[in-house]
Amino acid sequence: MTKPNQIIEIEFFLGIKFPQFYRQFLLEQGSAIIAGYPIFGFSDQETEEKEKGIILPFKAGDPRKGGFDWVANYQEKIVGLCNKPGCSICDFKERKKLKDFQGGELKVELSFYQKENKEFYIGHFISIPEKEIKREKPKISVLEATEILRYKRPDISKKLVVISSKKDLRDGKEKALCIDTERIQGDDAPLVEISDINQEEADVFLAFRSFKEYLEHLKRLEEENKAFFAAYQRIRNRKNEVRERVFRQFISRVFRNKCPVCEKQDRGDYLLCQQCLNWLDPKRGLYPLQYQIQI
Repeated sequence: MTKPNQIIEIEFFLGIKFPQFYRQFLLEQGSAIIAGYPIFGFSDQETEEKEKGIILPFKAGDPRKGGFDWVANYQEKIVGLCNKPGCSICDFKERKKLKDFQGGELKVELSFYQKENKEFYIGHFISIPEKEIKREKPKISVLEATEILRYKRPDISKKLVVISSKKDLRDGKEKALCIDTERIQGDDAPLVEISDINQEEADVFLAFRSFKEYLEHLKRLEEENKAFFAAYQRIRNRKNEVRERVFRQFISRVFRNKCPVCEKQDRGDYLLCQQCLNWLDPKRGLYPLQYQIQI
């Protein structure tokens, strides 16, 4: 099922209409986690589309002996990469990328053949797979989250659609952020927050003026988080530099170049002395008193 049809199906099931800006988010991303906050959309099962083909590692064959230019293995059988000029299965636009191919993973569609008591596969070329970083997605969909809200809070307006939720660790309250589809203005709608979906008559208040404003807020948080972690890593690196310098001084002062254990075993890396001498107590975070190291 295509994404537009999935959107229509969810709208029909919930009895609402999504604002256009949220519909566009569903079409482009399906769902997301930004700055640690989930944005519900399609579930993983809804967004997974079964694509034909399988990815196999190919290496050079031996065409001089009547074999294939490129071969792989699948279920203990040879897979030969199709080189038929007029093949109706191969993707010829993608096939042009094989001009400089030196071996590696290819996505192919397999056809099984049996010839003279030999069983093998022909791999019809589909594409060269791209390495992608799969971003984490929320575990539940907007449909499931909204159904949970309606079950727990039948007093809440059926026009509210849950797009995010979180549990407050301080008081244990489960909060929900909802699109108010009854107040759509143009391409967007305001977001309201329910202070606790498990408690009747919990506060419902305006959180953001639009879904677009909420996305911009999360993206700012994500950039701030990146800047913070970059600064934090710089501080850690600096501490490690100081720690290493002090340790070098300690080893040089007490053992000249290496500790006795490292010297005996002819180790090249003096940092192994940390393990040899247990110079830092992991439980207390203190240096052994007999070495009197001070930073």
